[in-house]
Amino acid sequence: MMPDLKADYPENYGNWLNYIKRYEIGQPLQPLPETKSDAEKYLVTAN
Repeated sequence: MMPDLKADYPENYGNWLNYIKRYEIGQPLQPLPETKSDAEKYLVTAN
């Protein structure tokens, strides 16, 4: 998913990358970053 986000939604790629970097196994998931378009939301939910 990350390569697609970087190519298609570079303006929000950094938010997703930071989210993944902060992920910790065994900890509750943090809220997902906000999407900036419906198309971006559909990409994220499809993966």
